[in-house]
Amino acid sequence: MTVGGGFGTEYKELAKGVVIAHQYRGLKLGVDASAWIHRFMYRHSSAYLVDGEVWQIATMYQREVQRSRKCGVQIFYVFDGCSSRNKAEEDARRTAARRHAMEQFEATGHKEWLQKALGISWKLKRAIIDKLCEIDAPYLVAPYEADPHLAFLSRIGDIHGVVGSDGDFLCMGVERLITNYSAHKGTATEVFLQRITDRCTGPLMQLAHEHGAAPTFQAFSNLVGNDYIQHGALGKGKGGKAAIRLISERGVGAELLADFTDETRIQYERGMAAYNHSLV
Repeated sequence: MTVGGGFGTEYKELAKGVVIAHQYRGLKLGVDASAWIHRFMYRHSSAYLVDGEVWQIATMYQREVQRSRKCGVQIFYVFDGCSSRNKAEEDARRTAARRHAMEQFEATGHKEWLQKALGISWKLKRAIIDKLCEIDAPYLVAPYEADPHLAFLSRIGDIHGVVGSDGDFLCMGVERLITNYSAHKGTATEVFLQRITDRCTGPLMQLAHEHGAAPTFQAFSNLVGNDYIQHGALGKGKGGKAAIRLISERGVGAELLADFTDETRIQYERGMAAYNHSLV
């Protein structure tokens, strides 16, 4: 999921660089498998889409686990299962966009269109899982989306952090989000919600300190837009500043929706349900 409104910029002050072998030695980290699949596919888009090659990408996955083990880190992969009904519109939009990108690639031969046409097949997932099994690496195929499952594992303390690329994990209550993870380089970037204090300077972080991180981030996300509410409850063209102003005035409770239309309120509540009641 992608959160709009400049969310990544808003929580940037919570981020800091870490050395994997120092900060995460002895820890178990959950990984959003799709994020890494896309990362590796972008590097080898021609081989994957044109030749149907999957083993090279699967081997890169295996290698990342082995490198993480050398750093003393246990990696636990979670793969997407079935798509959530809440994301039916977003899934249809992405499928159409990939189809258009492939048509453009066939017409122009430009690699950037090829990369936009990337889709994750079950053939590729199966190849990666086979490689993980070769080295006894733990993994899980979630019944639905991987994101809420990883958030659930984080909340119950089964994993110490989530390796992913989307800020929506913070909306789901993940305390430690790890981005730019590279066992090869030995470094990562960590966003840790315990760094939210009264000394935060960003307006959204100040609101998070006042109202709680997850409730504030969820309200912001549903106002500005995400995969469940494409343009947000505020409507197309409204950004993060408008959302922050509204939360500052009304808080994150029911009064936030005071003058919303019934249709917009339903959309907003659907987004909240996706964050808090997704099946795992």
